[in-house]
Amino acid sequence: MSSPPFVTAQHASPQAGALDAIRAWGEARDWRGFDPYDALASPLIARLTRSSAFARRVATQANKLSPVNLRVPLLIRQRHNSATAALVATGYLHLEHAGDRTAAAPARRWLDWLKTNAVETSSGLAWGYDFDVQTRFFFYPAGTPNTIATCFALRALLAAPSDDDREDVIAAGSRYLLERLLVDDPETPYFRYLEHSNALIHNANVMSAAHRQLPHGVHPRGAGAGRAPIAGGGTRDRKRGRLLGAASLCSGRHTEVLAA
Repeated sequence: MSSPPFVTAQHASPQAGALDAIRAWGEARDWRGFDPYDALASPLIARLTRSSAFARRVATQANKLSPVNLRVPLLIRQRHNSATAALVATGYLHLEHAGDRTAAAPARRWLDWLKTNAVETSSGLAWGYDFDVQTRFFFYPAGTPNTIATCFALRALLAAPSDDDREDVIAAGSRYLLERLLVDDPETPYFRYLEHSNALIHNANVMSAAHRQLPHGVHPRGAGAGRAPIAGGGTRDRKRGRLLGAASLCSGRHTEVLAA
């Protein structure tokens, strides 16, 4: 029996065959697609719900839960998404590590896509979604940096072989998390989902706290032992280290689940 085209002979298995089919499906679409929460990408819905947060929530849920796909009549296009691109890049990197040489080029392509499509801020780099979002907590327009997309992008970049350019992007993304999203609450410090809202979203907080425990941290390139979780060792850095540890153990009584 011949091996599937995307895996090596030693990895041939029913699971590898499923992986082969998934990869072929995604590559045929260049990994473009819809998102469960992309209703506000419709120009029709955007126009009709412009002045009502409640209407935007209803439209989002109706689009998400409909048994038929409403996106074509609503003029919602399949498009690239930062979180998807990050997961795709990570998947290709895992395949490459497992010995699949055909995964190397697409892994680099999607890592480069992440770097090109990062949002530049005064505190560093971040990533967001390509459609407006309305939840019961807040509204944010397309392109607004958020914790989830940023953490997925940083995970992909951290999984890649190290080079100076990628190290700089990782450091810039880590700075953004620390400077814009870490809420220095004396009782319960945590990472927020958006910089303009202090709503505590459990998965965003945990993903950020997990990222801060990774070895790259926030060091600029060349700053001594640049892979420690927190730069330097002064009082301010030790305080941030405690905040980050506390954020990862944030009390459940403060936790809210992100739901539209």
